[in-house]
Amino acid sequence: MKTKWYQKNWFVILMLLFVFPVGLFLMWYFKKWNKPTRWILTAVIALFVLISPFVDTNEEENTETKSGKTVKKENKDSDNDEIKKKEIKKTSKKAEKTKKSISKDDKAMSTKEYDGIIRSYQAQIQLVGEDLVKLESEINDDGKTTTKGSDLLYAISGSLETSSIILNGAENEVVPPSKFEQDHKNLNEADSHFQNAAKQINAFEETGNPEDLNNALDQMQEGTDIADISIRNILEN
Repeated sequence: MKTKWYQKNWFVILMLLFVFPVGLFLMWYFKKWNKPTRWILTAVIALFVLISPFVDTNEEENTETKSGKTVKKENKDSDNDEIKKKEIKKTSKKAEKTKKSISKDDKAMSTKEYDGIIRSYQAQIQLVGEDLVKLESEINDDGKTTTKGSDLLYAISGSLETSSIILNGAENEVVPPSKFEQDHKNLNEADSHFQNAAKQINAFEETGNPEDLNNALDQMQEGTDIADISIRNILEN
């Protein structure tokens, strides 16, 4: 059978670069490249999603650092020792004040950064939902999946694991703004159901026992019910 244009490597690569949720799905769905390569690409994309909100923040910090160096240079060139003393005293007071105000919120993300992570997480869960709808027509009367159904199960399992990486962070812990702390806990609870569903799907692929698939669907439903409420609350506030 002739390979369709959307199944070709060049199209999947373009989607991975510019529309990564779609590219990720196509890569797993059509089993592009070997499994270790797919997992590496998935991890790299998830990491990119997590660190991209911090780029602007780092640039601002660099600008502030350069500005601080300029002020120090001007002070050094100044002959007025009294001004130097006042500046040093003022800086010391600010440093002391900052030191006293350190709290959990200092590690928290901005609302914009957290919003980006939740939207990426939502996109992954939506991919899973779309695949589950397709899966209904790929299960025989005896409860066994077709070849396409097996591919869908594989893609669903991969998407669920990727969603967990996005929600919790690959290397850096995701710390939500304080106003979304409870919603984030709820999303972690939902994620535990999703990961249980992934395990049940893997079991079904090995045993073919319909009960494993039914358990996976039950876990997906419970996770979705919890996640929908929290995602809506985060993105609307």
